[in-house]
Amino acid sequence: MHQQLTINITSYWHAGTGRTSGSHVDSLVEKDASGLPFLNGRHLKGLLRDAITRANEWGWFDDLPSLEHGQSSLPDWLFGTRPTNTDSDVETRFNTVPGIIAVSNAQLPSADGNLLANAPELRSELYRHIFSTAIDHHSGIAKEKSLRGIEVTIPLSLYAEVECNDSQAEQVFQYLSKAIHLIDHVGGMRNRGLGRAQISLSELSQSNQGGKA
Repeated sequence: MHQQLTINITSYWHAGTGRTSGSHVDSLVEKDASGLPFLNGRHLKGLLRDAITRANEWGWFDDLPSLEHGQSSLPDWLFGTRPTNTDSDVETRFNTVPGIIAVSNAQLPSADGNLLANAPELRSELYRHIFSTAIDHHSGIAKEKSLRGIEVTIPLSLYAEVECNDSQAEQVFQYLSKAIHLIDHVGGMRNRGLGRAQISLSELSQSNQGGKA
């Protein structure tokens, strides 16, 4: 069973890479091979897991299923168990159990993406640079060497695919439909007001595709 995750981002947002542009900005946003913005499926999966965890702890779900495959909690069943603290990659892999939900990267609609991929003059308009500095509270003057710049993406809508092939998939999507209302920001620097978003689930549109995480 598949459904479409619609992410309507209503403010500047930043999905960072950890890379800089040298002396101009300190953090660039992540782009696909065509230079277009997207949200990584693993990031979306983390947001959904956090929302499900909170909703479950607050008693939003009355009809919890019988957990399978050794998972001890609803989030583990849906999204997979987390690795134990270990220095061995091999041991970590064998100590985790995958969840039943897969989430693709969130991308622009196919028609928009194809158009922008071949129009660099339009594609550049998707991004802005914003700057901030720390102010000394005693003097009211900017602190020396505190100026920071980041690249951000303009408000837009992205679409991802959520897949669940479990026999209880219909119930799983009911859980997700309730919990996603707890997600109101996406991307990085959410505590600074970036990435305000409204998220919804609906029937899958064939025009939006992505790679699942």
